[in-house]
Amino acid sequence: MQVCPVSCIPVNPQHVESRETLWQKYQRLQKAGQPLSAAGNPPASGT
Repeated sequence: MQVCPVSCIPVNPQHVESRETLWQKYQRLQKAGQPLSAAGNPPASGT
């Protein structure tokens, strides 16, 4: 699996999402696919 580096994602200053908002979005998107990790916690910063 290849992952796009964060630096290639364009930032829109008019649509800023907090880390918590992004985690909630990730969880919602994952419900239809693969199960979350056992802990169900967001990855630590810097990973």
